Amino acid sequence: MGLYNNVCDIIYDFFVKSNDYNGIPLRQVSTDLSIDYVDSIDIIKKLVQNGDVVIQSSTNPHIYNFEHKIEAQLDVLESAKGISERIGQCGPVEIHIENTEFPICLYPSKKILKKRRNTSNMPYYTKQLALCEPQLKILYFDLNVLERYSNDPRYELHYDNYRGWISYICDEEGNSELSERNQIYLKSFGLGYDENNNRVICMFLKDLGRLSDTHQAYWYSFEISNTDCKMVEEYYANMIEGRWAGAYSTYHAFTCELNTLNTMSKTIFGQSLFLHTFDESALTFSFLPTSKNYFDFVLKLDKMISDNLNRDFFKFFDMEMYTYKESEGIVEKTNKGTIQLFEEWLLKNYHTEDVNGLKDIFKSFRKVRKERQVPAHKTIDNVFSKDYAKKQDTLMQEVYLAMSSLRHIFQQHPKAKDVEVPKWLDEGIIKMF
Repeated sequence: MGLYNNVCDIIYDFFVKSNDYNGIPLRQVSTDLSIDYVDSIDIIKKLVQNGDVVIQSSTNPHIYNFEHKIEAQLDVLESAKGISERIGQCGPVEIHIENTEFPICLYPSKKILKKRRNTSNMPYYTKQLALCEPQLKILYFDLNVLERYSNDPRYELHYDNYRGWISYICDEEGNSELSERNQIYLKSFGLGYDENNNRVICMFLKDLGRLSDTHQAYWYSFEISNTDCKMVEEYYANMIEGRWAGAYSTYHAFTCELNTLNTMSKTIFGQSLFLHTFDESALTFSFLPTSKNYFDFVLKLDKMISDNLNRDFFKFFDMEMYTYKESEGIVEKTNKGTIQLFEEWLLKNYHTEDVNGLKDIFKSFRKVRKERQVPAHKTIDNVFSKDYAKKQDTLMQEVYLAMSSLRHIFQQHPKAKDVEVPKWLDEGIIKMF
């Protein structure tokens, strides 16, 4: 049993002394202990069978990413007996290269680590990594875990389609208003859904383990133990399979449609339909579904649509800019709303048999305008309800379809043929992320 213990010890020691929870290369065990390579594999197979050692075989086995069944590990180890080694020279340095696409590294099992390693003073997620939990283990969190970072101007939270990252703001000299324990850089988080199709946030254990004690405790307070949560397939494709996913958020698509429509307007008529264009990540769902956040979103959306329509565009076409109402011999002159002006202009200049369909485009814009007036005319208590998330998504879907329809109408103009329209708007997958 002495040799078995020696092999187990060398695997344990390598992992514990590693700075990044790395495993020891398979061949290094036989080299360090001066034993036959094939004989060392037979010993390791016994340790795997006993639950003392686990293996990782991949293009980068130095990181323990996934758990594998014992039978699969034993098969991989048996096949490894036939792997040869090439030795090269780079100046004075001797380089050893395994002749395989999927080299193997060895790790102490959780059972062994729990017995031998003191993790009592480690923060929660660091402790899991120190006990050899897979670094690509996915954990799920309530969506409102992001609200803290979203509302604090000392942090920069970037969210785009189905993934995002968080960092902290520094001045020109590299100083931050945040204490050191609150200075975080969160490389990546993704979108997921629970069993009721509510949005949740997903994170890899390896990224959580790099947070400070303070922020690990904060994230832990929002962790969802429900195993029915799933990450969106696009985030899985990007982060696990390493491939691009051709899907885009409806929120993202709406802004891109607005910007594209404005470009077409300038190209066709020499006039901007909108006063401003926007960064394509300007809109996203609310991280906390409350009445306040919902109406803040409605206000922002209305500023992008109704308040953003350029009145000079309609003056250029000699549109009647006012309504007149006579009462008791007095004529009251009132500015027409921008949505009314746009609808009248389009009905006058774009001829179609489906006039009702054309009018339907503006119903969603008026709906946004009407929703904006709600908090302006009465006091709204700030309440939490997941219904607000669904309400916001529904509104977003309606205005996106309206803006997309307008872009397609403008695209039919002969002068629009040279305007470059992002292919994904027509060919990509647009989803309510």
